[in-house]
Amino acid sequence: MRYLGLAALSAAVLLLELTLTRVYSVTQGYHFAFLAVSLGLLGFGASGTVLYAAPALWRRDRFHLLGASALLFGASAPAVYWAINTIPFDSYRLAVQPVMFLHLGLFYLVQVVPFFFAGLALGGALARQPGRAAGLYGASLAGSGLGALLALGGPSSWGPLGALGIVATLSAVAWVVLAPTCRGSGRGRWGVAALAALLLAVGWLLPRAVELRVSPYRALPQLLRQQGAELVDTRWNAFSRVDVVTSDALHRAPGLSFAYQESLPPQTAATVDADNMTVFTDAGIDEAGFAGYLPAAAAYGLHERPRVLVIEPGGGMDVLTALSLGAERVVALVSNPIEADLLREQFAGQIAARRVSVVVGNPRSYLERTDETFDLVELSLRDAFRPVTVGAYSLRESHLYTREAFRGYLERLAPGGILVATRWVQVPPSEELRLAATAIEALEDIGVPRADDRLAAIRTLQTFTLLIRNGAFTSGELERIRSFADSRRMDVSYLPGIAPAELNRHFVLPEEVYHAGITALLDPAQRQRFYEDQEFDITPVTDDRPFFFNFFRWRQVPDVRARIGKSWEPFAGAGFLVIVLFLGAAVVLSSLLILAPLIFVGGRRRSGRRAVTGVPRSVEMSVPRWAVLTYFFVLGLAFLWIELPLMQ
Repeated sequence: MRYLGLAALSAAVLLLELTLTRVYSVTQGYHFAFLAVSLGLLGFGASGTVLYAAPALWRRDRFHLLGASALLFGASAPAVYWAINTIPFDSYRLAVQPVMFLHLGLFYLVQVVPFFFAGLALGGALARQPGRAAGLYGASLAGSGLGALLALGGPSSWGPLGALGIVATLSAVAWVVLAPTCRGSGRGRWGVAALAALLLAVGWLLPRAVELRVSPYRALPQLLRQQGAELVDTRWNAFSRVDVVTSDALHRAPGLSFAYQESLPPQTAATVDADNMTVFTDAGIDEAGFAGYLPAAAAYGLHERPRVLVIEPGGGMDVLTALSLGAERVVALVSNPIEADLLREQFAGQIAARRVSVVVGNPRSYLERTDETFDLVELSLRDAFRPVTVGAYSLRESHLYTREAFRGYLERLAPGGILVATRWVQVPPSEELRLAATAIEALEDIGVPRADDRLAAIRTLQTFTLLIRNGAFTSGELERIRSFADSRRMDVSYLPGIAPAELNRHFVLPEEVYHAGITALLDPAQRQRFYEDQEFDITPVTDDRPFFFNFFRWRQVPDVRARIGKSWEPFAGAGFLVIVLFLGAAVVLSSLLILAPLIFVGGRRRSGRRAVTGVPRSVEMSVPRWAVLTYFFVLGLAFLWIELPLMQ
């Protein structure tokens, strides 16, 4: 029965850890999800220190360690959910309000509590019965696997409320199973049952009384502030929360030409994890006249009835554009099943007519398994604009913008086909030039000796669109691109053989940095020096390091420090350093809760009192302490190198 209790507790621990990653991603930002791992390890580490420092807890189990710890874990899990939605921590104000550092420490520390109690139970069981370590640890591993499966199953569609209810249920099972083994025969079962019922009530009801506290700087709260905005639907799955909002104030079409004088059709917004807003346009194909005024429309003027592949279309604006501009067939690759369902609702008629196919799954996987080629492959501008100097999304991985990904896109182009990719215009240039650099180096990877006659770049006030052709652009195609840009009042930043007088005509920059940048990138002799001279790191990323949005360089730190408190931008450029700050908080708390007690207790024992470890003296004395600490340090590090990528 003890094995069952430990398995149930381990399942609850893993489910809680993964649930916290989802809560962080919605309320604070994706980068907070990494905190859940450090919280679990810190809680278990602190419990190990307590078990080492106070062996009386487990030697005779006078405190009913296993059952009491399971009970306290179950009670503290929903309490932590209440606390993190109550503590007024705001990472965006760290630079200007020192009190936020105190709130950060409290925000971090309270969440260690349930993992501490879980560690007491699991560590205490191993300490009491080292001869059964294989069975006990096996039960814990089996339970952990169950917790991971639960995070992918039912609770994922209920959101954190359902997941916390399952955590409470598993905790109650652990309490009922473990309590009789350590309470003796003098206590009645009614007390155990009553506490189990209380656990269930708190776990299922308390979270429902707590409103998820979403950072006011994220897209969803900003959207809901618009007049007439209404939240009409919220859906959860294992890796996202999607909110659908209606508002008469929605008018979004990135890069739309100023030459377009009509009103945009009605739109409905959707956010993913309360951020990354995308819009669904409520218009039929014949009502989408604005589509011809988007930068990507330039590519449709080079093909008649093209077969189109759209990668991560978000709200489907690029799908609507393709249909309205005469695409024969559109395949939309969508990684989020909820977004796929919304797209199917929007294009139900076109799907029935077999003009549109919505494929759910990893776009890279689809590209690997299909042999179909397309006239146009479009990489949608799915994510929202964020100033590059914010830097908070530095560690957000994206396998859509790596060199290997671009090779896959290029290989799916039919002869004369065009890859279309759009990014936001940043000051100073960063993601736009990294996009160009990635395309150029990907062309070299597939054996293209000269890429200068295969590229075209169109710039608007907001966006930068790159066209990469499978083969050199013809003179007729170049003229059509020039005519399109001129009629839409867009700037051509690069064309083969473009004259200086054709540059910088509409959205005038002090210098046409994009033309100069692409020209330097096309020249292998200049490229490396160009990379080094940029303020931000714009070198292409790979599948091994897929952090397209990480432009940070350590030499920026003095400039970042100078801007703190003097800039309107969130973090004033210190977004990457906020992640480093989390590491610092983890190191400080780990030192206080683990290392300091170990040093203190170790000093006492060296002065005369030997530890009671349950290990024979000959074995204990034969292994140096530094070797033991090193062993567990590298073992834990190896564990993290596996857990973090798999969790992602």
